[in-house]
Amino acid sequence: MCLIAKDGTEERINLDEVDGYVCTAICPPSRPANATAFRVHGPWDPAAGHRCDPSKLLLDPYGKSFHGEFDFTQPCFL
Repeated sequence: MCLIAKDGTEERINLDEVDGYVCTAICPPSRPANATAFRVHGPWDPAAGHRCDPSKLLLDPYGKSFHGEFDFTQPCFL
């Protein structure tokens, strides 16, 4: 999990605990202006459905909003 401060700095927190297929971690207190996202490490094998690429930020599925605009071009889908 990545906590992204207003100035763009990123603090990474490993999600090491797994309970019922849900990864969890205890995060430090966060300010409302902080954004959250994910970087996923793992196999890269698109033919088998594995597309783990830590260079890309993934949206937080529990996030209530996002900042910026989406560019729905090919790099978004790789």
